[in-house]
Parts: sequence; structure tokens; C-alpha cells
Amino acid sequence: MRKPIIAANWKMFKTIAEAREFVAQFLPLVADVSEVDLVLCPPFTALAAVGEGIQGSNVRLGAQDVFWKEQGAYTGEVSPLMLKDVGCDYVIVGHSERRGRFGKAEFAAELATVFGDNDATVNVKARAALVHGLTPIICVGETIGERRAGNTDRVVCEQVKAALHGLAGTPAS
Repeated sequence: MRKPIIAANWKMFKTIAEAREFVAQFLPLVADVSEVDLVLCPPFTALAAVGEGIQGSNVRLGAQDVFWKEQGAYTGEVSPLMLKDVGCDYVIVGHSERRGRFGKAEFAAELATVFGDNDATVNVKARAALVHGLTPIICVGETIGERRAGNTDRVVCEQVKAALHGLAGTPAS
């Protein structure tokens, strides 16, 4: 069985200085942890600093998102090549906030419109991550309405199938 992963998504918190201070305090606390893979996923602005801070430790670096192209005129996006270059081993793909699948309906709709992640984009992002040696942490989940309607299993299964569609080693159905 694969070793479990504990990934900390920092969302839009911590400046570079705060990230460095956190890593300095965090590493001694987890130095002896070996039964799980530990992954820190800071904001893009702190990736390099956190990567330097965890170098030689048992903690891996992850990013909060990835774009599926290696380069191009995609203002504000971060490519898998850039993430590998800064030292990332993992990347979060399809987070509920980026899909607009959480919280109050009006806020979720706004995020879905702004970020636009859906099953298709999660799939191409996961593919891009794998092609470039990044391990995707694929997020799935139901809305509160889907949960209340008893559709959790169906929704999560559909999201997993869509995220893995066409990837080697995944079932056809």
C-alpha cells in the first residue's frame, strides 16, 4: 500500500518572511516523521523560500495549482516546468475553491466563474503534472446540496473518473 500523504495547503496566507519562519519552527517538530509523506503547499510567491527551507528534510514541496501548458501567453498562470524548476514534487489540482464547489452558493458561483476549473481542466492539469514528474493531489468533493440529496458517492466517483480519464493504468469504465 502507498504511504499516506499529509499536505498542508496554505491558500493565500503567509508572506515570504512568514513562510520562512513557519518552516524553521515546523521542521524540528516533524523531523522524525517517516510513516507519512509530508507536503507543504505555500502560495506561489513563497515556493522558492519554502523549497530552500525544507531542503534536506523529510518534507516535500507542493504547489497549489498548475496550468497545462509548458509556456505561452497565459498571464498569471504557472507551468509544470516552472514548478519543477522551483523544486516542487506535488501539485494540488481541482481544489473545491477553484471549481466553485463549496460554501455559500453565490460565492461558489463567483469562484467557478473566476477560476473555471471543472472535470476537463482537472484532467488536463493532472496529465501535465504527470508528464513533468509532478505528483498531482487531485481534489474531489460534493456540494452541500449534493450531499443532502444523497449524491456524494455518485459525484465523487464521476469526478475521480473524469480526473483520471485516459491516464495509463486507469480502468476504461
